[in-house]
Amino acid sequence: MTSRIAGLVCLALAAGCSKKPAAAAAASATAVRALPPGAVVYAEINVKAALGSKAFEPFKAMMLAGVPQACAPVVDAASTLSLALYGNTEEMLAAFSPRIETENGEPSARPAPKMVAVLTGPTTADLRRCMDDTAEREQSPIETETRAGKEILRLGGGKAWLFATDDTTHVVATTADMLNAALAAAAGGPSLSGAAVLSALSAVPPGSVMFSGDIPPDAAAALAKGFPGGTAPVPRIMTVSVALDDPIAINAAATMADETSAQALEGLVNGGLAMIRTAMGVGGGAGQAEKMWKPVLDGVSVARAGATLSVRASVPASILPTLMIGSRGGRPQEVRVPPIEPAAEPPFPLEPPAPGEQP
Repeated sequence: MTSRIAGLVCLALAAGCSKKPAAAAAASATAVRALPPGAVVYAEINVKAALGSKAFEPFKAMMLAGVPQACAPVVDAASTLSLALYGNTEEMLAAFSPRIETENGEPSARPAPKMVAVLTGPTTADLRRCMDDTAEREQSPIETETRAGKEILRLGGGKAWLFATDDTTHVVATTADMLNAALAAAAGGPSLSGAAVLSALSAVPPGSVMFSGDIPPDAAAALAKGFPGGTAPVPRIMTVSVALDDPIAINAAATMADETSAQALEGLVNGGLAMIRTAMGVGGGAGQAEKMWKPVLDGVSVARAGATLSVRASVPASILPTLMIGSRGGRPQEVRVPPIEPAAEPPFPLEPPAPGEQP
């Protein structure tokens, strides 16, 4: 009898140990080797998975209709597209802020964003044919030079530089200093490997689209000012993963400074969800917006582990065309969540719900 119990215990332990842990997202190793260190934002698209997904199917023909014939082989062969953004908050605001009209009627100048992108899949020959075709149509000749033993293509009159690390890996930099840093990384110098924005990806499962962004202290302070008292639990790093399956799986993780901050943010998120769900119930939920957003809200869950807060949502792929394309002329359709009347006191608890309690 004792031997049987021992055998069962061993089998149970073996079964438990044999279970594979949940898969965690990770950046493309090929891209990371060619990206300079210091990125504050990293984004990656699994192009093949996205284009082949059921969720993208209703939009595929429309989005690929404008691809020139010379560039079709590039799209067909594209595997992953990785993008890294560099610079402090002030530099990014200057690069991405809307242009204003100057006194002479011309749009105001703004600096180029500091970005490096890595595209894998297409051959150098196919990519060059696509770029030559584009340059001819836009009447913007491609200039070439050799630097660090590599042929560099200067695109758009100096708006970007491109070089290849091998026949199917291509690197694009938007500024001269980022080009030099990318060349150094591709040659075995300092790269983005081990960066915090990459490590944070492990907090979410893999997806067709992945994003990780560091929130600098000055940006965090600016965000906190929008809350009562000028204080709010602002994440240090935000990570998002979207799997374009059916249903679409959206996973987000907020890496906080400590567990207390994560607990405070959990209360705010659960409270916000409670307010929206209450608003959706007004009028019996028979309105167009209510019907559209209810499946989304029903698929949202919130969980906390230490200093990391995770939010998961499951969105039926069938509602994407309704959300993204209007019924007239394929124009985007505006979708509004019912307004929420302001209250003197918050109509939801700021503390996280008790175990087993539905937010």
